[in-house]
Amino acid sequence: MKRYAKSGLSQRDFCEREGISLPPVRGDPSFPGGARMMMGLQNLETRRDLIFGRPVDMRNGFSGLAALVRDGLGQNPLSGDLFVFLNQRGTLLKALVWDRTGFVLIAKRLERGTFRLRASGERLEIDRQNFELLLDGIPAGARRIE
Repeated sequence: MKRYAKSGLSQRDFCEREGISLPPVRGDPSFPGGARMMMGLQNLETRRDLIFGRPVDMRNGFSGLAALVRDGLGQNPLSGDLFVFLNQRGTLLKALVWDRTGFVLIAKRLERGTFRLRASGERLEIDRQNFELLLDGIPAGARRIE
């Protein structure tokens, strides 16, 4: 990093000069966007995908989100369900799931736009196809659960 800072070159020029490959960018087929992120989720055998319908403080990690699942949704965080959380502005999303050996926490921040749902309520259920749309920043359908 120090050599890059001292070089005065753009990131692309520095990487070319040093023989370093650039990280993928949006539009590059290797960029791990929503659909590609889902490939990793497909290996998780979740029963349901549930959304916490109120904005969440994204400083919460494993324990804080598990507590919201238990206390806010009235669900067992070890159930194998995928629990989805959004921040107040709708620019950050976190998903928490138990995979039999521990919690998996997935986070995504949109560069532009917001995560939007076409339903509102404290507890929502979303199918996998609509979850993929949500990850890509496309308004997604969800249904309210009681």
